[in-house]
Amino acid sequence: MSWQANSALQTEVFQFVNNNLMKDFTINLNDSERITHLVFLLRRVGALEPRNLPDDIASSAEDDLERYTWTGQYRDIKVLDQLFQEDEEFITAMKDLIRIANDLDDLPTVYSDDSFSDYDVIHKDQDGESLTGISLFNTYKKHLELYNNLTNPAERIYARGQEAKEASKEIKETISNVQKKTFEIFVNTLGVVLAEKNATVIKTALDNNIKPNFAIKSWETKFANRPNCLFYTTTPEKQIMVMSGVRDFGSTRELELAELRSNNHIVVLNFDTEKTVIKKHPAIKLDKAGRRRKKAVEVTNFTNFLLPADIRGLAKPLQLAAQHLD
Repeated sequence: MSWQANSALQTEVFQFVNNNLMKDFTINLNDSERITHLVFLLRRVGALEPRNLPDDIASSAEDDLERYTWTGQYRDIKVLDQLFQEDEEFITAMKDLIRIANDLDDLPTVYSDDSFSDYDVIHKDQDGESLTGISLFNTYKKHLELYNNLTNPAERIYARGQEAKEASKEIKETISNVQKKTFEIFVNTLGVVLAEKNATVIKTALDNNIKPNFAIKSWETKFANRPNCLFYTTTPEKQIMVMSGVRDFGSTRELELAELRSNNHIVVLNFDTEKTVIKKHPAIKLDKAGRRRKKAVEVTNFTNFLLPADIRGLAKPLQLAAQHLD
């Protein structure tokens, strides 16, 4: 920088500080690129806080006016393009959002070989909204400019103070809402997968008034209050019962499990949230006479799965269900 340019910069900075220090001020971002960058830096470190423009301030179409107040405090920085903790948390949350959206979009087509891919963006209509009822693309689009600024060191100066913290909170809430729907996501995805196999679906299927109903009638009174869904085909006759949170079969447990085991055209998939309380398959410990068996018999057409936090964890149960109808 020449001495003339350095002198001009010093003059601009002096005039800005002299005119605006420790009082509210309005700046036209189009007047000086150097002062604009200084304001953005002060805003980024928390020394300035944006305010709404007063109603009596008139501006033309060429103006880009912003109003600021001094906070009387600032954050220490080691380098001008430093990432703060909330910035890093925001970037991580956005990457999680991008992965979940694309995993949802890919799930119905790549579940069979677990061939998920990693992506850098979310495309409109490719965010799994049909499976969740939640638009991840809208959340992504809302915070994309901030994400681009923070992931590009040269653009970090444009990121506002509390913006990353507030955005991160919203993204995490969105992800949490998706995770709460994991059982629903599985059911909806299985419907997409089995539609190609001409399967029919009945939601809340443990109701003997619905035809066709689940083959083991006694389950209606025991598990009707649990989330459940029945997929079936008639040619050949096969059934897939998807359930959530079933742990105790009660006093007739052995008989019901034995009946299920003898009907190999039925597969039951049960999801639970606690790994310690479930085994892969329930077991029959008594024989037909009610005596304890020397060795328990597993009911392999009843499979328990831990409800996964990761969408990719739904691939295995989808594979099992699809194979049953092959």
